Amino acid sequence: MSQIRRKGLSIAGMFSEYWQEEQPLIAKKRHVEQFVRDVDTLREDAERLQKRIARLRAHSEPSSSQTPDTHTSPTE
Repeated sequence: MSQIRRKGLSIAGMFSEYWQEEQPLIAKKRHVEQFVRDVDTLREDAERLQKRIARLRAHSEPSSSQTPDTHTSPTE
């Protein structure tokens, strides 16, 4: 590797470190990975919640078999 390329990579590394540590403009890889995991967990939780709400709504709405027959009298 040429000396110019090594120096360029060294300077880029220093800027990267500065922007991550001193002036946090760049996220660290582990922080991005944790954020992605958190978003995945939140998405899965939201999907489970949507399914649960749908099940609760389905159980709370009266179906045609559960409604009382209004055409027959109790004495019949």
